[in-house]
Amino acid sequence: MRVHFGKIAPVLHRRAQGYDLTPVRALYPPPSADVVLDCSEAPIADRTQLGEAISRVSVRAACQLQGLGVGRRLILEMKTERGEARQEWAVPAPLEHAGDIQRASWRLLAQMRLTAPVTRVRLLVEDVSFPTAHTADLFGAQSDSVALEATRRRLAARFGLTTLTIL
Repeated sequence: MRVHFGKIAPVLHRRAQGYDLTPVRALYPPPSADVVLDCSEAPIADRTQLGEAISRVSVRAACQLQGLGVGRRLILEMKTERGEARQEWAVPAPLEHAGDIQRASWRLLAQMRLTAPVTRVRLLVEDVSFPTAHTADLFGAQSDSVALEATRRRLAARFGLTTLTIL
């Protein structure tokens, strides 16, 4: 085994036997995507410019979420020249892509009442969890003999009859 796998062979052997010696670590602080856009030099007074800023922040948040998983809570904070505004939403569908985050952010923005130019935009995606895994099912939802026979024929034609004895 060492010939094929080298130094990592003993680790692979232990893990194949069910032994994992890596310590269990707490996941604290919980993962989140936190993006801040500072506009203090040129405050945003127009709604279309604010929409573009939210689009940029959403794309950056989606990039941060790419390695973490999917988010279930969205918080949008706006700091204006007169004060701060904050909205949060526990979304019904998990947030993963920039388009989803952008639509949810626009919904939160529509609920805010901004009376002064915006100097800072903060978008926070929390309650991050891993997305559900998809199985590699050979036959999909079908488990009938027709699909199984078609797969057998395909395997025999491509790899020979000896392949089917292993299955």
